[in-house]
Amino acid sequence: MERRKAYIAKYGRRYLYETLEVQRATKLTAHCARPHSDRDLRDFARLLEGEHCSQAMKRGETFEFPYDRGSFKDRYTRQHRNELCSTIVAHMSKDGLMFIHPTQNRSLTPREAARVQSFPDWFRFPVPRTHQYRVIGNAVPPLVAESVETERELHVN
Repeated sequence: MERRKAYIAKYGRRYLYETLEVQRATKLTAHCARPHSDRDLRDFARLLEGEHCSQAMKRGETFEFPYDRGSFKDRYTRQHRNELCSTIVAHMSKDGLMFIHPTQNRSLTPREAARVQSFPDWFRFPVPRTHQYRVIGNAVPPLVAESVETERELHVN
């Protein structure tokens, strides 16, 4: 609740209460982080907020990941809490390495990905977690769908 109060003081209530409808969610579901290898966790820790691995390598960081650094320039991407998130895609079900939490060494949870997509907190996703990521990544975000419907109604009437 302290974080919520701080968020509201800084950004206002609109997104939390009108979009995510936090007041309707009796329990926050799908908010469990996936496990990561020790190697990935060490690599995550090398990234600054809002940075991907090629940027970090330019400033001198060395990563342990065993992928071709020429092809996987954004293999790891740490999101920034005050900037746009990378586009949520169904591939998150595979590894989530392009969706690292802004301040914690882990990938986004399904609930965090759903919040980025504008799903309300009361919305429940099917289990298991890999399917949740796939559903979220393949979905039309609710705010986009609402906007399209509103636009359609304006042209019909």
